[in-house]
Amino acid sequence: MKTQLRLLATGMMVLMAAGVAAAQQAAPDVKIAETDSKDKLVAAIKDSFAFCAASLEKVDDSKLGEQFVMFGTRPMSRGGALVALGGSWTDHYATEAIYLRLNGILPPTAQPPEKK
Repeated sequence: MKTQLRLLATGMMVLMAAGVAAAQQAAPDVKIAETDSKDKLVAAIKDSFAFCAASLEKVDDSKLGEQFVMFGTRPMSRGGALVALGGSWTDHYATEAIYLRLNGILPPTAQPPEKK
């Protein structure tokens, strides 16, 4: 699970968000070790999603057909990367939800709403 969460903080989603938005700033270079604390991991994940949100706010739909290079050598349209980004987030969420359920924990999104 910790490896999966490290990927959320440092992985391709951050790079894809930067590429889709043609971000002017580079994706943050986050280093997380297997031995790092939960607090450091949570902070890195929050920073990662904040970077993605800030990058994706700048997406210009008139440029979704533009090509850019992903992962060093792979040409991809900005729109294609946007679709892949959503799929990637879904895949990571599913993995985490399964892990929680296998450990007897109901994922937050599956819990009943609080009664008011």
